[in-house]
Amino acid sequence: ETFLAHPDLISLPVVDRRTMKPIGLINHALFMSDLAKPYYKEVFLNRSCSTFMDTHPLIVDEEMPLQEVSIVIAEAGKRVVTNGFLIVADGRYRGIGYTQDVLRIMADIHRQHSDRLAASGERLENLVLERTQALIAQTAQIAVCNRHHSLEQQICRWILSCLDRLPSNELTVTQELIAN
Repeated sequence: ETFLAHPDLISLPVVDRRTMKPIGLINHALFMSDLAKPYYKEVFLNRSCSTFMDTHPLIVDEEMPLQEVSIVIAEAGKRVVTNGFLIVADGRYRGIGYTQDVLRIMADIHRQHSDRLAASGERLENLVLERTQALIAQTAQIAVCNRHHSLEQQICRWILSCLDRLPSNELTVTQELIAN
């Protein structure tokens, strides 16, 4: 009756009324398919719902991170894709979840992550471009300096640029290093 009243319902949880612990899950499509078989109604319709249910549905705690839920779903197989899974808190039934909802949310999370990476990539690209432009300007300045300044001025510029790159103000230099 419940499936007839709610045709969009994918699965129906079976819960112990006293303890609120989940017992199983009845898949709408499989149940209706079984009812369509000859004499199935006459033989099975008045039996317990346990006859129709998956007695080992996937059960996840409501505190489980969504990424872990998606991994558990992937490992559980096709039955979770068609039936869904039960959500519990302290072992008590809290709701039912569906694979397509998890996939949609995970896709949104991955899309947001990709957008952040793309934005970071743009910032990195801009930094690399700025650094490249600075290096080109510095190389041009060195070329002009080498063309127009005396050897003493060139050595002073070289010593100052070396000191700029060192963590201290101490520079150890040999004549051979300066000659090269």
